[in-house]
Formats: sequence, structure tokens, C-alpha cells
Amino acid sequence: MSLFRNTRTVAYRFGDEQSFSLFPNITSYVDLLDQLKDQVTLYEKVTIQEGERPDQLSARLYRGNPTYHWTFFLVNDHLREQGWPVSETAIRELATKRYPHWTVTTKTNFSVFSKFLPGDPVEGLTSGSTGVVVERNLDLGQIVIQSADNFNAEIIVSGTTAEEKNINRITTVADSPRQYNAVHHYKNSDGVIVDIDPFTQNTSGLTPVTYLDRLMETNADLKHITVIKPKNINSVVTEYYKKLAQ
Repeated sequence: MSLFRNTRTVAYRFGDEQSFSLFPNITSYVDLLDQLKDQVTLYEKVTIQEGERPDQLSARLYRGNPTYHWTFFLVNDHLREQGWPVSETAIRELATKRYPHWTVTTKTNFSVFSKFLPGDPVEGLTSGSTGVVVERNLDLGQIVIQSADNFNAEIIVSGTTAEEKNINRITTVADSPRQYNAVHHYKNSDGVIVDIDPFTQNTSGLTPVTYLDRLMETNADLKHITVIKPKNINSVVTEYYKKLAQ
């Protein structure tokens, strides 16, 4: 069952084509489901199972019928905006691709230096690791470095000359984690995101949330959705297509 079945067609010219083609009018907007959102008796809450596809969930809910998968996206704004949840394995793969670098943390106020800017070279004096600054987060005292190797809890210098390296140097507070395992933010005991003092790195009583944790949390939230109850699905979908064809 296609979402645009029964949709009126319009003449549309694709790209540089000279002739027009009949194509479903995908700009049609049907607000039937939006109008019905306040009618709570039509809906129920479900949790998407690990690795479950939209068509599989439709089959599980609606007596083996996989064709109502599109209703999940119409009813749930967060699915339309962020997409369908994926497996934990896929989230980890996404994290390693999106956040592949190393993150160093320091109490040093590196904002006053002429170096440690994106594109600047850096070197660990103990590890011998070298790399290039990708980005920096002054609020957390973090510098993200593209490098083949990680950095120890050590002095890291930046610059191309001995004079520059003598001036532009920071001391890291710990060995560098991969960027996806670095802290994205901190939460207090109430679960509220809070700021820290980057010059003391005092995080007592706070819970660190890494970039990977954040992706995991977002993906987990996507699994909790609202669906049309099985007893109502046929009547709602039928009315939807009637409105779509008008």
C-alpha cells in the first residue's frame, strides 16, 4: 500500500526534460492525523524492538499486515525529523565514523595562545604523537586532534618553530580518549545539563555523558512511539485516503 495511492497527479517537468510527466502531487498535505492527535482513545504507546523495521512492526501490530508502516511517521514527529531507530551496533559504527579523532582535556587557558586553533599542528612531548587541531571546546577545556596516535597525560605544544612551541603549550589532565568516548556534557543529580569550570575541571557529583552516550540516548528515545490502535487502523487509513484524493 503506497502512501500516495489515490493521490492526484500533476504535470511535472524533471530537470532539463522538454516534456512533462504525470507525477503524484507530493506537496499535498493531509492534516487528518494531526486533527486526531488529541483523540487519545485512537492511539497507544509501543516500543520498537531492537533491529525491528517499520514493516515488521506494522506486521506485528496489525495482524501480519506490513503496509501500514507509513502511519508511524505521520503520527510521530520525532520519527519524521530524526528517522527510524537503528541497532546498537549501527550506532557504534556511526559514532566511530562521525567522531573519529582524539580529544585532550586541559585546565590550561589555551584561548589566550596564538596557536591551538583549527588547522594548527600539535605534538605530545612524552608520547611523541603528532596531529592537527580539528576543533576546540573552551567550555570543557577540550581540544580535538586528528592524529594516527593518542596522547598521554602530558605537555602538548603547538607551532612550527621552537619559539612558538615554547609559548604555546598545555598540560593535559589524562590520556586522550577517542572523540566518541570524550565528554559531550555533564548532568547533575536531577539529570539537568550543567556547566563546569574548565580551569579546575571539578566534576564532583556530576555525570559525564559522552558523544556515544548521547547517540545511544537519542536512539533509545526514538524507540518509544505512538501508534494507531489495531481496532482503529482501517477506519483511520480509509478516511486518510479519502482526504488525500480530494
